[in-house]
Amino acid sequence: MSPFYDISSSDIICGRDAGAGPKTHTATILAGSELSFKVYNWTIGSAIFHPGPGQVYLSKVPDSLDVENYDGSEGWFKIASAGAKNDTTWLLLWEKEVSVTVPFGFEGGVDRFSD
Repeated sequence: MSPFYDISSSDIICGRDAGAGPKTHTATILAGSELSFKVYNWTIGSAIFHPGPGQVYLSKVPDSLDVENYDGSEGWFKIASAGAKNDTTWLLLWEKEVSVTVPFGFEGGVDRFSD
């Protein structure tokens, strides 16, 4: 699969032609909390297999919507990134889990996720 070239495309939200799954839930997250994402790929098992940087973004639910009706289409901001480990490999290559700390100054509240 080729990389994303159009960062304004809705595919950037959950991947190409993806959408919220039938098991979408909400969770309360607070500044200073650690968020962890376990990676699973049907082809190779549990690992990040693409070389390159990794980034974690959040999106604020607009005041006019509640989280249950928000599609994630607005207000994205980066809270973490991981780049090169050295001259020949990336920090996240072959990792099975990514953990980030929610920065202070984040308004907190509820975030959507699927399991």
